Amino acid sequence: MFKSGPFFVMIVLSITAGSMAYAQASERALDGFGIGFTVGEPTGLSMKQWITDQTAITGGVGWAFYRKDSLHVHADHIWHVFKMLPPEEVPDVDAFFSPYFGIGVRGRLRSGDSRAGVRVPGGLSYIPPRVPMEAFFEIVPIMDVAPEAKFRMNAALGARFFF
Repeated sequence: MFKSGPFFVMIVLSITAGSMAYAQASERALDGFGIGFTVGEPTGLSMKQWITDQTAITGGVGWAFYRKDSLHVHADHIWHVFKMLPPEEVPDVDAFFSPYFGIGVRGRLRSGDSRAGVRVPGGLSYIPPRVPMEAFFEIVPIMDVAPEAKFRMNAALGARFFF
């Protein structure tokens, strides 16, 4: 099951990476390539590459603990909705929340019980001012299509730092 050692290492790395990201501050984390971590189902590495000012490709590799220990790999195409509040209602604030949704694929690899499916992620990103990072929470319905059709759910918290 879950050991505290890897969790402690991820926390230390996130604090260190956050300090380095702040030192290399940029206007917003809305471009470039980002890498970070997720905690939840699955727990592991998270990546994001912006394609336009509202769309991105995200991916992840992690370990699924809840349903049978297994390696989880996924890739999604997501769309952000940035205009939740008109700018005049939030004066002098560069930080913002952005809901997003998308579609993607996932594979779960486990000896004797591997699966492939379609993901439909929905979440909320927080992008702070002058720091090239993003924090997010997402809920992901999954329809496994191979070897049999089966509905599943994933949820995770995460952060990515952009370069």
